[in-house]
Amino acid sequence: MQSVGPWSQRRQGARTVVLQVMLQKVMAQVALKHQLMNLIHHAEVEVAVDVKNKGCVRDAA
Repeated sequence: MQSVGPWSQRRQGARTVVLQVMLQKVMAQVALKHQLMNLIHHAEVEVAVDVKNKGCVRDAA
């Protein structure tokens, strides 16, 4: 049975806030993953271009 009143509304509001925070964290993780994948892709392209142009992989350090 669901209770009705200010306490249940507060609980629902608290759940909503928790879910919003969890969603923001997941979205931040997805954005970070996309950034990392983009960096990796650009690094791979750069290495491939170096291999094509110079026949060797340059020292990244």
